[in-house]
Amino acid sequence: MLIRDIKLEGAFNVRDMGGLTTDDGRSLTPGLVYRGDALRSLTPEDKRTVTEDLGIRTVIDLRTIEEAGGDGLEDARTFPELTVFNFSIVPEGRIGREPFPSNEPEKLAERYVENLEEGLDAIRDALVEISASAERGDPVLYHCQAGRDRTGLLSALLLKSVGVSDADVIADYVASNRNAADVTKRLLENPLYANGGDKPDEAPVLLQPETMKFFLALIESRYGGIDRWAETAEIPPAVIASLRQTLVPRP
Repeated sequence: MLIRDIKLEGAFNVRDMGGLTTDDGRSLTPGLVYRGDALRSLTPEDKRTVTEDLGIRTVIDLRTIEEAGGDGLEDARTFPELTVFNFSIVPEGRIGREPFPSNEPEKLAERYVENLEEGLDAIRDALVEISASAERGDPVLYHCQAGRDRTGLLSALLLKSVGVSDADVIADYVASNRNAADVTKRLLENPLYANGGDKPDEAPVLLQPETMKFFLALIESRYGGIDRWAETAEIPPAVIASLRQTLVPRP
């Protein structure tokens, strides 16, 4: 398995999904799908890296409208030349006002399922646009604020939909730990992410592989697996087929 971190000054958790392996031994096409954290602090050189070196043409922001500049257009202002979407997974007004769920793996996995159900329209729309962008050969970047929970949820669904092994889904999830200190420092600079506490905890919270193991098990037990979930979630079959053909083409 290969996880390719993208070095930027203004974002710390951007990486290429290419190189992750499927259950049948194939690898995801590199240079098509990227995941990351908030883009508001990118330097001019960072922006050049994103648009020219990586060739990204589509950006999907999974944050709330409040987080995304108050109008959902923060990324559109950052990248006026790109196709930009704002698909919020979490309902408006919750971020910063409700304590973040416990990092106990089972409880956090349950919260991911709640996010999955509450944010189903956003997740569906994101998968549709990722598929369309990748099918055109246009690299796409999706992100939330820290690039770990909402982005991790969408990543798990995307990766399982194209047959990536549980081991690589879990490895991709915990790869955000490499950047946890920088991401946490950035979060603490914004009062919106105080989560109702009197004093934010400065220690970075590390993702645990057990959380994603529990989440994947919940997809199996509650929905009958990723394919049944996609069917009940009304993800167009053509979208899943396109993702599989584009991201893990057969030799």
